[in-house]
Amino acid sequence: MSEAMRQVRDALGEDAVIIATRNRRGGVEITAAVEQPAPAPVPAAAPLAPASPSASGMAGVERLAQALAFHGVPKRLNERLCLAAAALNSADPVLALAGALDATFSFQPWPERPERPILLIGPAGVGKTVTTAKLAARAVLTGTAVTVITCDTHRTGGVAQLAGFTELLRQQLLQVESANDLGAAIAAFAHRGPIFVDTFGVNPQNQQELRDLSGFIAAATVEPVLVLPASGDPAELAEVANAFAGIGARRLFFTRLDASRRYGAALSAAEASGLSIAGASITPFVADGLHALNPVSLARLLLRDPDAARLELEFEEAAE
Repeated sequence: MSEAMRQVRDALGEDAVIIATRNRRGGVEITAAVEQPAPAPVPAAAPLAPASPSASGMAGVERLAQALAFHGVPKRLNERLCLAAAALNSADPVLALAGALDATFSFQPWPERPERPILLIGPAGVGKTVTTAKLAARAVLTGTAVTVITCDTHRTGGVAQLAGFTELLRQQLLQVESANDLGAAIAAFAHRGPIFVDTFGVNPQNQQELRDLSGFIAAATVEPVLVLPASGDPAELAEVANAFAGIGARRLFFTRLDASRRYGAALSAAEASGLSIAGASITPFVADGLHALNPVSLARLLLRDPDAARLELEFEEAAE
């Protein structure tokens, strides 16, 4: 993916807008576009009156504004996205919104074989354990051996839940009690393949719990990825994302898209924290449901009929 992105930038320049990405056998496919250069300025001797937006353009922006308002996107962010979409002057509302999302957010899907151990962090009950199992299952289904580690040893049933998944996958589950134990386990199994680490739930309002989690993050060369539900109160989720960004999170993964109708809180969390969007879970099934989010797939989600079934079709069609 990194090499493909480099080729896109070499061919189209740094201003290229990534429209869609798709895994293919032996590589990846990226669809990208670039805005046409602005026309030469009109000489001062012949000034032109400002052009009024066309009726169709205004209708398109109004549709975007209404869709974003339905999702509970905060007014300031709604206006920012609509202005960016209008500037692209695209007749296709999905592509217009995709361009605006690409200009506003960072999208960094994680690879199937991450170079560093993935440490899933976040509040209690957001889906870290199931996401850990899904990541492990995705790797195992491609023939890759993985190591799964849990730091969540004090929650009732926490180890048992993850152990049930790893037993089905025929992969080893390691339990660690301390940050030092985590560092030692990662060092011992780093040669084996990808490592996925489930952590204990942390109250983002509790500074001691955040410091405790920081110790686990610092114990080894890991990538902490914040896991959050796709819906909720936008201001609350933004504060939560900021708290975890402050202790090292750089990417954001959303759960429960299939159980949510409004995604404004997810956008608010990503914008406020500056975290890159890694992907989302769209089903409760461990063997499926992990999807990368790119500007087009996210735009389709925001503009889809909220009462339509088969959420996964949005991702399949975006990939095509």
